[in-house]
Amino acid sequence: MLEDPVNPNEHPFDLLSLVGHAEHVYAGDTIEAVFEGFRHHAREFVGVLEGRRFLGMVSRGQLGQLLGTRYGFSVHSRHTVREHLLPDPLVVTPSSPFLQVLDLALNRTGDAFYQDLGLASEAGDFLGIIPVPALVRAQSRLMMEKVSQVERQGFELGRKNDELYRSIVQLRKSEDRYESLFRYSPMAIALLTPDGTIEAGNPRMESLLRNGKEGHVQDNLAGLIDPEDRRAFLEFLGSQEGRTDPGAVTPREFRLSLPERGRRLIRAHTCWIQETGQVCAVLQDITELRELEQNVALNEKRTMLETLVGGVAHELNNKLAPVLGFAELLRFKLENAGAADGVLNYCDMIEQSVRDSAKIIQQLRQLSRPVSLECAAVDPAALVEEALVLMKYRIRASEVELDLALPASCPRIWVDPNQIKQVLINLVLNALDAMENAPVKRLRIGGFVQSAEFAIQVTDTGEGIPSDVITRIFDPFYTTKTLDKGTGLGLSVCLGIVKHHKGSIRVESKPKKGTTFLVNLPLASSQASRVLEPAPAVPATETRPARSRHPVNVLVVDDEESITALVHDSLSTRAGWRVTQAHSGQEALQNLQEEGVDLLITDLRMPSLDGFGVLKWVHRERPALYLRTLVITGDAGGSVMDDELADLHLPLLCKPFSPSELQRVCDSLCTGLG
Repeated sequence: MLEDPVNPNEHPFDLLSLVGHAEHVYAGDTIEAVFEGFRHHAREFVGVLEGRRFLGMVSRGQLGQLLGTRYGFSVHSRHTVREHLLPDPLVVTPSSPFLQVLDLALNRTGDAFYQDLGLASEAGDFLGIIPVPALVRAQSRLMMEKVSQVERQGFELGRKNDELYRSIVQLRKSEDRYESLFRYSPMAIALLTPDGTIEAGNPRMESLLRNGKEGHVQDNLAGLIDPEDRRAFLEFLGSQEGRTDPGAVTPREFRLSLPERGRRLIRAHTCWIQETGQVCAVLQDITELRELEQNVALNEKRTMLETLVGGVAHELNNKLAPVLGFAELLRFKLENAGAADGVLNYCDMIEQSVRDSAKIIQQLRQLSRPVSLECAAVDPAALVEEALVLMKYRIRASEVELDLALPASCPRIWVDPNQIKQVLINLVLNALDAMENAPVKRLRIGGFVQSAEFAIQVTDTGEGIPSDVITRIFDPFYTTKTLDKGTGLGLSVCLGIVKHHKGSIRVESKPKKGTTFLVNLPLASSQASRVLEPAPAVPATETRPARSRHPVNVLVVDDEESITALVHDSLSTRAGWRVTQAHSGQEALQNLQEEGVDLLITDLRMPSLDGFGVLKWVHRERPALYLRTLVITGDAGGSVMDDELADLHLPLLCKPFSPSELQRVCDSLCTGLG
């Protein structure tokens, strides 16, 4: 391989600066020679040239697959690299718009997402290879510039706000202009003494502070401040008195208990009016804004999870499936050979470890895409009672006082009862752990109707959640507990379940005073039609014939050889069936056309022709075999694929599965075959 390094340029929008290397080979080089070159270089992708003209790219992994077996080496080693270019590589020129390149590169799916980009001149001459990580870093720099721009705009906005407050002071000299601004402002404005007494307030301020429609108006703002913030608020007002920079605006945030709206987060902009000896305060309710900011951050994390979890779950389950399956087969053979119990225990421990790992993977899938809902109109009080029955011993052992404050008659909610019980159990467990060392242990579970939703409130008197931690409690694997008390997935799973029900979950906490979780769920009367229904079952009119006494011919299709080997050994060892293995969709169609197949077992995620393509062919060409088809998968891949899978009306076996589970499903499919 030849190297032609390009001098880097720090400007993030210059594509030449993103070139990681210019290693290349020529179209006439053999696959063996190019792969040997990869062994001496750390590059994953190189360009393929004809002269100076850029033809495409090849990768280390691609050539490794071609030469990875003795058969592959003998067939492909002497081929020229021209015959095995990566399909549809992304090639750009130095003049290509940077944002367009980012959009094309980072929106690719599957294996194409990880492919580096080729950079060629307008005339087609090869300039180098742009690694995907370099694009991601450039994107990050671009985002940082945008953030800096927003910060500059914010600074400019703050400067203009300062000018606005100084204008308010000047407007006091003119009664007409003062009245128009003060009385009709949509913001709550008040003139305060340093002890918080309200000497003047506009109508908006009065509506905030009025106790009921006909009630009196609170005359001291400090009385509405939460006790934890009241001292700081008074000190803040006192610090404004006699300031040497009159008119300068100082923003602070406080928690208020407003008569009509409950606890709210308020940002107070204040300035000292030297002429009158008062503090001018403008109050802004930022409760929803702060929740929106937290939800945006949370949604960004969840978007990242949704793109990663499906692939990770699929790959891990593919690797766990042969471990679980072959462990059971090994135990089966050891039992027949009369092995000692100690050796058999090893197999049991392997199987148990795999099942525990599979549960963690299932929890990961719950984070971004919980399993399909089986919703019904449910009494929330009954759900709470059922969850508490399961927690009865734990609550009694924790010596916690239980206070149920649910309405006498609760409206029904449209939920999957099992999943919502899981949410309630997780919240109760967290509350019990939080109150382990609390002097007063009281668990309160209440509920009330809020708009078109029913809110379930779980409150404890534990240690509370620090303000620097509360924004992270829904992050996967984040936990303040010791390793023996949790993995940090509980609240993340709760959030995923509630979001899947079109609901919401919020948390409020005071250090040393306790924590409240508020779960909002849709009422049955208003939200039922929006929630996912369970997948339809196989029509009752489709029956299967009597089971054959002869060996069954099975075709198993999976690009993982370890999976097809597991199915082969499982069905041939225990049932004596004849199993043919195919490792691609094309190979499966060849077998289906050439051989008699009684039972089809196919994976979904495969390169080129995937499992859905195979199933469409079978449904069209072999409808009888379609009724004896089993789908196996490590992860369905998303809600769209879930819907497609439900439309197939086929049984599904999720990896990892044991030979016993596989045999049981296959027996049911082959019942009556003859």
